Amino acid sequence: MSTSRTFTLAVALLLVGLWFLRGQAPLATVVTLTPVIDVFQGSGQSYFILTRIPAASTHAMVFVNGLLMEAGTDYTLSANTLQFTGQDVAGMDQPVVQVLYWAP
Repeated sequence: MSTSRTFTLAVALLLVGLWFLRGQAPLATVVTLTPVIDVFQGSGQSYFILTRIPAASTHAMVFVNGLLMEAGTDYTLSANTLQFTGQDVAGMDQPVVQVLYWAP
C-alpha cells in the first residue's frame, strides 16, 4: 500500500471514529500506573502504611520472609494500610515484609 493510501485510510478511520464518538462519553480513561515495591523490616507491628495507594487492593502481592501471603486470609489492604490477620507478623523475629503493587 502506498504512503498516500495509508494516510488517506488513517484519516478516514479517524473521521469515522470522531463521528462515532460525537456526543458520546469517552469509552475509556487512560491512567498511567507505576510499579511500586514497599519493604518493611523488623518493625514488630501487625500493620504497615504503604507509600502510595494501590490501584486495586486485589492485585497487590504481599510476601513475609519470602512467602506469598493470601489476601483475606493472611492480610487485608484498605487504601494504603496493610493489616495482617492470619499470621502474627508482630511476633516474628525481624520479619521482612515486601509489598508489590501498581499505583497511579
